[in-house]
Order: sequence, then structure tokens, then C-alpha cells
Amino acid sequence: MDGNDWKRACAYDETIRDAADEVLWASKDDDYKRDEYVRLVARVIANVYGMRPMSVRDDIQRALGDAASRL
Repeated sequence: MDGNDWKRACAYDETIRDAADEVLWASKDDDYKRDEYVRLVARVIANVYGMRPMSVRDDIQRALGDAASRL
């Protein structure tokens, strides 16, 4: 992994954490709304990073658990 790959991986991780925080805040206690936000945000992030939306969605779901535990 070269320097650019490392920067990209760090930026991706930070993007996922920020997305999880925003989704958690925006959806409050509405699980349906949360799922819709996760799908939408995952598609956008996947387009930016050239990844599959399902992989990004899984990463966001994991980060949501971490974000909920921080609150």
C-alpha cells in the first residue's frame, strides 16, 4: 500500500464514521428512515470511492453500532 492508498483508506474510514453519525442523528428513532438514509448515503459514497454500494452499506451499518455506543 503506497501513500495515496493509505490516505484514501483513512479518508474512506472518516467518511463512513461521519455518515453514520449523520444518519443516526437524522433518523432519530425511526428504523425505516434510518435504513433509507443508509441506502442513499451508501450509493453516494460508493460512487465517490468506486466501490459496491452493498459493501459501503455494510461498513455504515457497523459504524452505526459504534456511533450508537458513543452516545
